[in-house]
Amino acid sequence: MLKTASELHFTHYRTGWLKYPENKSITESQQLYGEQASELEILNKNLDLIGCYQNHAGNHVGAPIWDLPPILDATKNENIGCQYDIRHAVVEGGNSWELGLRQIKPYIKSIVIKDFKWGLVDGKWKPVNVPLGEGMVDFNRYFSLLKKYDINVPISLHLEYDLGGAEHGASELSIPKNDVFAQIKKDLVYLRETWKKAV
Repeated sequence: MLKTASELHFTHYRTGWLKYPENKSITESQQLYGEQASELEILNKNLDLIGCYQNHAGNHVGAPIWDLPPILDATKNENIGCQYDIRHAVVEGGNSWELGLRQIKPYIKSIVIKDFKWGLVDGKWKPVNVPLGEGMVDFNRYFSLLKKYDINVPISLHLEYDLGGAEHGASELSIPKNDVFAQIKKDLVYLRETWKKAV
């Protein structure tokens, strides 16, 4: 698959997520995953690709962001790194997401843009995806820090809130396609305008 991606002139891809096995310590697992990342980086270099591991909220490796640098330190930090996801960083880090960004910034190879807020879902508090600017992510501060740290990498805008099924790739939608396109445009305009204003 990676060879085909390279032949089609893709430059970046997102890796799968890892879990910490119960029969190993986190430190032991980090060492193992560091070795695997180093081997994957060699393949990526041969294919002229950059693999990006996303900091995804939950019981995944990288969810607390602090555990990724020990893994990525085992690589040359060239053809593998982090796909930094601000939405998941805020879910896991609350107000301390800035510290995590400082820690992971040397390894960021791509970023994801999306927003969320906490809401009651079936009687349980969960992160609920929302359009940009309607949630808890402080994009003004985030974009200011990206500029300050001179992080200049590919950006992926995600629309994961309710879009009539489009957010899950459905071929049959419950809302008009023009409504989906209008929301995409609205998020893109918000992203561009907020980026310009951030200092």
